[in-house]
Amino acid sequence: SGSGRGQTIFGTTINSFTFGGDFHSCNQLVFEHMTIAGTFIGVKWVKGGSSSWTDVEILGGYSAWYDTRDPNSCNTCPGQEGTHKFFGSTLKVTTTGAEVPGGNVFLNSCGKNWLWGSEIVLDATTTSAGNSNGFAGITSGGAGNEVHLYGSNLRLFSGNGSALQSITAIAAASGAQVHSHGTGIDVIGISPDKPEKLAK
Repeated sequence: SGSGRGQTIFGTTINSFTFGGDFHSCNQLVFEHMTIAGTFIGVKWVKGGSSSWTDVEILGGYSAWYDTRDPNSCNTCPGQEGTHKFFGSTLKVTTTGAEVPGGNVFLNSCGKNWLWGSEIVLDATTTSAGNSNGFAGITSGGAGNEVHLYGSNLRLFSGNGSALQSITAIAAASGAQVHSHGTGIDVIGISPDKPEKLAK
């Protein structure tokens, strides 16, 4: 347990392509009242295990949260999903203009995730000219992978200083599931040459 967001901070935003936390099949990890930050990915979780996040701020430049199968093996994810629960937490990507093209604030490739009273945020007010691949708030892919939102918020926006061409709120593919209950979804995309709202 930490002393509060912005008070207890794990990770770094100084060096390029860093992870705030990199966990592999850990069980029953509990995080409370802290900030975890990485320039590339806030938290990367590999394979199974379980975690709980309460009043935690997770920050990244490409993804805030990324759960995935073990990249060093040929194993597929089904049957290896981790279980992760978020309470009153914030998962946020802020672009800098020097990021890799595209991104996913919440990238679910090997996990079952529940979020209560939490928020997923994309602040893409500045992106590089080469970043036209678009961003997604939640991307869930693969059978057995799930994201459940309860009383939460999904806020995605770009700005006049952004070269971002598209923003997708939620994407599910290949048997994955995303469930949204009592959740606010705001998507505001402002193209540099077309300053109107574009929602995809």
